[in-house]
Amino acid sequence: DQWTHQDTMDVRMHGLATSDMHANLRTWCMPGLERYASTVVKECVVNKNLGKSAKSAFERSFTDWAEELDASYCFAEGHCTFATDSANPTLLDMEQMCDYRFGGRKGWTKNFLSSLKRLMDMPGVFS
Repeated sequence: DQWTHQDTMDVRMHGLATSDMHANLRTWCMPGLERYASTVVKECVVNKNLGKSAKSAFERSFTDWAEELDASYCFAEGHCTFATDSANPTLLDMEQMCDYRFGGRKGWTKNFLSSLKRLMDMPGVFS
């Protein structure tokens, strides 16, 4: 799907959440994030195949020259050490994990973009 003006307004109003404070999957369509549509959204969210999603995202990071950004983000957010009780966690499981890791729903829906900006501004991380 194409990103719309309404999508921009929704992100400004609710961050990465929908109006009912659940993960807004449309945010994966934000300009600049389109490359994740075929990996994270298609394989992880739609097909529920986390392994294929991870492999596709990993392989794509090398073709897009984004491996350093992806690795730094994953390490900083603790994804490298994340363990789940299930090999097939649901979207609700992921929301609850983020609630725990970021101190509640607003921690990852409203503050995510500023956290990502801080990571990208860290000296030496991407230089």
